[in-house]
Amino acid sequence: MASAGSEFFGSLSDGCYVQLQLPSGELSCNLTTDDCYPGMRDGQQIRFSGEGDQEPGLEPGDIVIVLDEKEHNVFRRHGHDLSMTMDITLAESLCGFQRTIQTLDNRTLVISCIPGT
Repeated sequence: MASAGSEFFGSLSDGCYVQLQLPSGELSCNLTTDDCYPGMRDGQQIRFSGEGDQEPGLEPGDIVIVLDEKEHNVFRRHGHDLSMTMDITLAESLCGFQRTIQTLDNRTLVISCIPGT
């Protein structure tokens, strides 16, 4: 079985659009599913029933995509939670600070620390 690379397009909250590409660079097929959602784990599978090779007289097989989680340069995954490490100076820890963080879904969070806490 030839292994195929895949890329995900679109928002995970709205499902995902998967474009499969064979090692030769040839585009194999385009698939859309609602079975793709935030929080999916490394190694989890998405199955497209009956979308495999189709030949006359044969029942088409399934396409199974196994997710391979990539490390992020800011966030670390702990179960269903994400965490990050933020370096602060001694002055910031004593006098307080306010910083913004860009989340994976493009929201901006304001992190603030009150002086003396």
